[in-house]
Amino acid sequence: MNTNGLAKYYDCLNPWERLSLILSASARGDDGEHERLARAAPRVNFRVPNYWGLAEGLDELAKLYVLRQLELVGFYWRLTVFLEQAPLVPLAFEKKRAEKSEKRLWRALQTLACTFVVRADGWKLLCAELHVDPDDLIRKLPGHDSICEMEEAARRIACSPEEAAAYLRERAAERDEPANGEAPTVRREYPIVTAEDVARSMRKCLEMKLASWS
Repeated sequence: MNTNGLAKYYDCLNPWERLSLILSASARGDDGEHERLARAAPRVNFRVPNYWGLAEGLDELAKLYVLRQLELVGFYWRLTVFLEQAPLVPLAFEKKRAEKSEKRLWRALQTLACTFVVRADGWKLLCAELHVDPDDLIRKLPGHDSICEMEEAARRIACSPEEAAAYLRERAAERDEPANGEAPTVRREYPIVTAEDVARSMRKCLEMKLASWS
């Protein structure tokens, strides 16, 4: 779409019109149009308390935490269904293959549970540093009850972070195994992620948000 002729009217757009055009430009990958629309918007000035950036960052972080945990909840129950389904083994020699598949699914479930628990503990560590109740920040968000139920189930079966990293490395090695005559692929690294790592990353996000308002 040729927007050069329309650009002279960009300063007349109301917020609803401008946002719609900005989102359309982003969707089609037109960064130049996105920038022109944003730059032409009238500016408004306002004052906020010095903790505003931190409060906004913590609110965004809480919502992101809930969304990421809910994503794991969905994967967890899908894997659980696969495990609970009665294996169809029409031939005796396929029994070994079925057992291997079941073991792999179980390890995947344990690894997923570990990821969930590590994130949950990281969130609790961050909130402890801030002297706030970790549940108070997410209690009113959709999916809160599902996350609480999942945490109880995950803690019962989660493997250790070391075991989770080992499983992910094994799976990556299997997927990246080169075919005959092909050059070996670069091995992907799966470092051990702890609750402390998660809390540190979350705190860095908050510091960046606070700095953006300073």
